[in-house]
Amino acid sequence: MKNKHTRSLSIKKMNILSNLALGVLVVSLGTLCIFSTDGVTQTDGEEAAIYRSGKPDQNAVSLMFNVYWGTAEVYEILEILESNHAVATFFIGGCWADDNVDCLRAIYEKGHEIGNHGYFHKDHAKLSVEQNASEIS
Repeated sequence: MKNKHTRSLSIKKMNILSNLALGVLVVSLGTLCIFSTDGVTQTDGEEAAIYRSGKPDQNAVSLMFNVYWGTAEVYEILEILESNHAVATFFIGGCWADDNVDCLRAIYEKGHEIGNHGYFHKDHAKLSVEQNASEIS
């Protein structure tokens, strides 16, 4: 009985720590986005658009995750998002997707957006147009 109670407390502590970490991440990213004044330069030398706010009448934030490893962590993230009625965008690496079809399906079935992050984690600025097209397809 004591082990069951101890395990329950341990799970609650992990949930609290996970939520706290997610909260710190959201606040940090939000602060960075709001107070950042530097533009983002695209590879063609032009400045990209930066969105510092969404709809002013909504209290919301956008979350995204790059996924190339950590299937167990992805399932934990999915649980945290579900418990908070939140959705996110998951940018999936093709090499990870090949080995984790069930997890990828869970991301989709829980209503999250899935983005393409190439097959391998390469520096796309150093690839030709043809190499980039191959990575994406």
